[in-house]
Amino acid sequence: MQSRVAYIASVARSGSTLLGLLLKEHPAVVDAGEADWARPYLIGDYRRLCTCGAPLKQCAFWQAVRDRFGDLAAQDPTFGHMARLPWRRSLGRVAAWSGLPVAERAACQVAARHALRWLQAVAEVANRPVVVDASKSVTRLHFLHHAAPDRVAVVHLVRDGRAIAWSRMRRHKLGMAKAASYWLANTLALDLALQRIADPQVFLLRYETLCTAPQSELNRLAIWLGLQPFVLPPHIGRHNAHVLGGNPMRMEADNRDVVLDAAWQTALSTRDLAVFDAIAGWRNRKLGYRD
Repeated sequence: MQSRVAYIASVARSGSTLLGLLLKEHPAVVDAGEADWARPYLIGDYRRLCTCGAPLKQCAFWQAVRDRFGDLAAQDPTFGHMARLPWRRSLGRVAAWSGLPVAERAACQVAARHALRWLQAVAEVANRPVVVDASKSVTRLHFLHHAAPDRVAVVHLVRDGRAIAWSRMRRHKLGMAKAASYWLANTLALDLALQRIADPQVFLLRYETLCTAPQSELNRLAIWLGLQPFVLPPHIGRHNAHVLGGNPMRMEADNRDVVLDAAWQTALSTRDLAVFDAIAGWRNRKLGYRD
């Protein structure tokens, strides 16, 4: 069984963890989470828990994936971690693939092949043909799709930029100018990467619509992925989930409702909104988000 990859392409804090938890309720889908962290999480010094509650290095699921894949430590050091190569700091330059050193391009191609083998191992252990990769890296997106265009389906998840800016302000103690600039830079980089992928291979999904109409949106996505429609359970949670990285919500108890997070609408000041609009409002409006 050759797996397919549903790659969530989004800016951080767009709802990719929620989407993965929802998708894993489909009987043909397994959610790997932020798969580009596989190597450092599973053989590095990180002390992280799997969504099942076990330490990642002791989780039976991930141990089975490692056994099927082979020795992680023996793989190319960039395996599964393309997003952290030094040149990624210039997002627009990387997304445009202009001036990328030949040696580093070759390293990414090798890493992409390793990553696809890893995702195949995840699908085989879970016995599910579609695996969700929520890494979000534009570099990983480009090279995975280039390595296997018929196997990588791209889910372009978007959210109102003001919500993402507010989340970044709150989490990183930033002012709006820096938060808005971060959102704009990452959105433009993702735009450039997506321009190199044919439209039929990209599915646009809005966080807001996903939260207000999850059943219909997920069935639209399932059909696009070539899967049967399915019925969501009344609540979602971490049951039967083995997710690498992502929003801390993945560790919350089961029986969670899907709720739209619109806290930014009351949290941002008039000045904050004006600063965001001056820096990134034009791009937010192109995504369909108005005042």
